Amino acid sequence: TRIILADLAQLFNKGGFSTYPTVEELSQLIEQWRKQHEYSRGEVLWPLRVAVTRLKNSPGVYETIQIIGIQETLVRIDQACQLLKTVVPGL
Repeated sequence: TRIILADLAQLFNKGGFSTYPTVEELSQLIEQWRKQHEYSRGEVLWPLRVAVTRLKNSPGVYETIQIIGIQETLVRIDQACQLLKTVVPGL
């Protein structure tokens, strides 16, 4: 999970889109990356949703990222990775 989130942060850093990307841009980028790495949607989107919204049930993750922007998304992913490292070492 932490590895997936860290990889997504790298993907967002080099995504080449604006500070507030569209839902379509995010969906296309993440889906392409997910398929390339042979992850299921749940393996990618659920941890991303929890990292970004801090909730297990929330509005759509793409819509949330569009609203809060890439920089805040990266901050939240980093916070989630740090928490996972502390709570579940080696995860």
